[in-house]
Amino acid sequence: MTSSIHDNPLEHYPGVIATLVRFKAVKCVKREVAAAGIRLHDVSSAQIQWLAEAYVEGHRDELIRVACDMVRTGAELQRLAEREAKRRAKAKPKPKDVTPARHLITHSKRQSVRQLLFDRNFSDIGEFWLVESLDLLKPT
Repeated sequence: MTSSIHDNPLEHYPGVIATLVRFKAVKCVKREVAAAGIRLHDVSSAQIQWLAEAYVEGHRDELIRVACDMVRTGAELQRLAEREAKRRAKAKPKPKDVTPARHLITHSKRQSVRQLLFDRNFSDIGEFWLVESLDLLKPT
């Protein structure tokens, strides 16, 4: 059975989930403020955000569940989640593998050695140049 990004949304697309959680919290706070008879124009944006943070603290699990359901059912949200999961998979550090010593030389060092070989007159190659070139090949 293939693993889906929706099996662990908090690992694969936490940015989408966090944004939806904040969005739903602000909506709930605005609805509660309006239900209390307070006009939204009388409440500052900072106060709404502060109340939304408190709402998230009290209802985190429920909000995360609702956000995950929204992603599973909404086509546009699924596309956003898939893009974030793809970006995170690319950025995730890959496990280090054991490579032969010749692969430890960076491309730029190899390129500079090649350039030295082609730029120099082969009759000028001496022991000093050889030692200098070998120093370039040492891994840093």
